[in-house]
Amino acid sequence: MNDKPHWLIVILIGTVIGAALPHLWRSITYIVRRFKGHPLVGTWHEYHWSFVNDIQKLVTGKWIIKRGYFHELIVKFTTNVGKQLEYKGYIILEKGHLIAVLKGVRHSEHLFYRFIEPVPSNVARVAGLWMSFDHNGKICSSASILSTDVLNEESAQADIGARTGLVASVPIIRIK
Repeated sequence: MNDKPHWLIVILIGTVIGAALPHLWRSITYIVRRFKGHPLVGTWHEYHWSFVNDIQKLVTGKWIIKRGYFHELIVKFTTNVGKQLEYKGYIILEKGHLIAVLKGVRHSEHLFYRFIEPVPSNVARVAGLWMSFDHNGKICSSASILSTDVLNEESAQADIGARTGLVASVPIIRIK
């Protein structure tokens, strides 16, 4: 009997090893990142101005930030303005800013945020901007804050105003 393995088995093993090698480094870094921790990981509450039924309104939502495989941080964002909207995406850190790129889960929409990076100061609230469509389907942008604490509407409005200089009478840029 022949002591050499069959050529088909050698090809199959080589294919499996060849396909797995590119993902080996990413898997190792993911495992290390997963246990290392990050100050942004956790639940954040988001507040921003938008139009709902053509009326300016403070919209609230919840971000759940976790470690990701393809991106260092991933986020799941949910908000409820008459109907539950859910977004998933990723976060990148760029030049002292936190940038979130989100895509609607059950609807076709992309949502973009840029916040001042809270790391390493580890603050409980950060200010930024969002851009997408308002809840009437028009291009819109406004200030936003992320908070580790739940805020009532008055304190969220005051915080947005204090951190951005926006006033409640004209808090939104909207393209008609």
